[in-house]
Amino acid sequence: MNKDPNPPGDSTYKPGSSGPVIEGRLTPSDAHDFNNMVAVIKLYAQLGLRNPSANQELKDSFMIILEQASTAKKLIDKIMEAGGRKSSE
Repeated sequence: MNKDPNPPGDSTYKPGSSGPVIEGRLTPSDAHDFNNMVAVIKLYAQLGLRNPSANQELKDSFMIILEQASTAKKLIDKIMEAGGRKSSE
């Protein structure tokens, strides 16, 4: 019997890599947890945009955070759909 020396989730070194590589699978449950984290990031960015003392450079940074969080949300939705679950806003 051939046992995989590097089971999923195991940290291993790959030739040519600069460090350990984590092998594993992201489950819909994991995606749900990431979705919750992204929701908090979006909330703080939205609050930052509403801060009257925030200068334009800071507001631009908050907009970038919101755009990237929206991209992350789309990826999370795809993962959850592939696992047969739907995400919520």
